Amino acid sequence: MAGMMHQVMGRLSWESLSEKDKKIWNLKPEIPDDSPEFLKSYQPATVEEKIGWYSLFLDLMGWRTKEIVRCGKFLLDSSHPVPHGLPSASLDAVGTDEKLFDTFAWRMLFRQFLPLLVENLRQGKNEQAALLAGLLAHVIQDAASLGHLFPNRLFYDLFPEEKFHLDYHTLFDQVTPEIKPVCPVLLGTSIPEFIFRLAMLGEQNYQKALSLIVPAIHACQSENREVLKSLCQIPFQNAVFQVACLFHTAAALSSTIEPEEKQNLETFDLTTAVEHYLHPAPRYGSILPRNHNIVNNRFVPLVLDCGKGPQPISCGLGLSSFHSFRYLLEPGAFDFFQGTVGLSCHYREDQKKDMEVEFFICLDNGWNRTITSDLEYGPELKKVFSCFLQPGQSALPFSIELGQTQTLLVAVLPHPKKEKGKEICWYPHVVLAYPRLVKKEKEKH
Repeated sequence: MAGMMHQVMGRLSWESLSEKDKKIWNLKPEIPDDSPEFLKSYQPATVEEKIGWYSLFLDLMGWRTKEIVRCGKFLLDSSHPVPHGLPSASLDAVGTDEKLFDTFAWRMLFRQFLPLLVENLRQGKNEQAALLAGLLAHVIQDAASLGHLFPNRLFYDLFPEEKFHLDYHTLFDQVTPEIKPVCPVLLGTSIPEFIFRLAMLGEQNYQKALSLIVPAIHACQSENREVLKSLCQIPFQNAVFQVACLFHTAAALSSTIEPEEKQNLETFDLTTAVEHYLHPAPRYGSILPRNHNIVNNRFVPLVLDCGKGPQPISCGLGLSSFHSFRYLLEPGAFDFFQGTVGLSCHYREDQKKDMEVEFFICLDNGWNRTITSDLEYGPELKKVFSCFLQPGQSALPFSIELGQTQTLLVAVLPHPKKEKGKEICWYPHVVLAYPRLVKKEKEKH
């Protein structure tokens, strides 16, 4: 991303804060004497300018690894330069890597720097906290730029050039859409929740930005800069929101949290979360539909009998046999995984009385990347809930204690039978209603 946009976005995030938040941060316009040398080439006149300048953090730090390594406290995992934008599993920026975005590496960024940022703010080391905020702001802002979403050679693998060459990375970085201040929200009442919600906002923005790649490429090819600006405005605006929420939540966690803000954070709706390692369902493909089942390639409403007859489900996931997916949780952020599961009441294709279709939930205290074709994940992923779904059966509620869980896996697994030498399998439409993460005080009995 161009330096000008980093500065614009940083200033807008700061301007979005309340006077109360700004008072808690209590920053001065001057660059402190004990700041890194690479920040001292400019003296801002206002705090807004200063935050804009700090948003250039990684660019100002330089590009030579031997120079970056000297800035020890600003290294990832004590030894690796912080990536510009989304990281790969090797902690490198995906734009220059051959690997795609990795959620665990993304989470590492926030696990390392957010606790230190909040602790500095609590101890009155506000200027040190501002440095870390600038570093994270730069990462979040770069992650919103389309040139930082995946290995850049894919632009040319997917869109081969013939007569003319286009430097897509530069075209995406130089775009200057109109963006505005935002209304930040609290991202947690604890540091683990802060880490989880901020990381999830970034993953949601990554998915949104990915959906814009094809029209953005076409806009570059047709030299339509106005369309390109319009497309990039969405992820850029989201990045302003993320950084503003970072400042606001850090201020709240270092002082006091307003009661009305706490009330909004009692649960987390998992239909808004980004799932990982999605195993495809033969009747659905590689998609996890929100608020719908898929019947004959058409999205249809979720309908479930929760004990009072068929009811429409306004918030849920549509599943089918061989679906498997997982979430990266943050230990200490939430205490329970709750929801209700059953067979669709309206779409009963492939529901048989003697079928054996299992819905199960597994947990692991580490980030488990195990992939299998048969949905048998081994002892590390401990099965903590299991039920066999039967036609006419009321939906089953569940409440799973999370403890120190990082991996939450959900799956639907048929157990085929053989009749007269022929294998019989079933692919019913399953509804997972209101899947959510819940804090202890909201446990359902």
